[in-house]
Amino acid sequence: MHHQSQVRDDQPPSVLSKIRSLVPDRPLRFSEAIHLAELQALRFLELTGNNIAPVPTSVVTTFPRIRVIDDPTLPIAGASHWNGSLREWVIRLNPTDSGPQRRFTLLHEFKHIIDFGAPGLRQVEAHPVCCERHTELVADHFATCVLLPKARVREVWATGTCDAAAIAARFDVPMGAARVRLAQLGLLDAEVSLNADNGDQDYPQSTSNRAEVRS
Repeated sequence: MHHQSQVRDDQPPSVLSKIRSLVPDRPLRFSEAIHLAELQALRFLELTGNNIAPVPTSVVTTFPRIRVIDDPTLPIAGASHWNGSLREWVIRLNPTDSGPQRRFTLLHEFKHIIDFGAPGLRQVEAHPVCCERHTELVADHFATCVLLPKARVREVWATGTCDAAAIAARFDVPMGAARVRLAQLGLLDAEVSLNADNGDQDYPQSTSNRAEVRS
């Protein structure tokens, strides 16, 4: 899957602001941020009118003032930054990753763009590294909720698609994301706990940079 998008201004610019409006004006506990990520994902799908599976990457690649490119020099899965001169967000993806992985990273980075300028997470015992790790988990959770909407996953599961590999293929996501989502929904025996004490989630390897401003 090749990602090279052009910046467009013909879509309502209010979608991003509506999603951002869900964020309280205060630092959030990790559990609050996880809950917010799912609410934002649901709202995002509603605003963009997407109720199909797999969710198309065009929900982000055609977004106004966001440019998505493949960067073969990128040593990680993805990164995002604000280009002040062109007044656009740039999401860079690693072209050596699989298609499902790049889809996941795309939504992960989009979450960082949503959160840019927000109060962020509360510092956990004043450890910024721990807080950064939790921020990445929140972005992973947002990506999972967008690409694996709760209602659609349950619907597909009910038709007899009852294993993680089949769900991953149906929704075009990494196996790790499918396993996590199925466990969260109580459809797998494995227990997945998204809390501040558990950093060993079964999410795909999507280590990426926080969205940052560059001129």
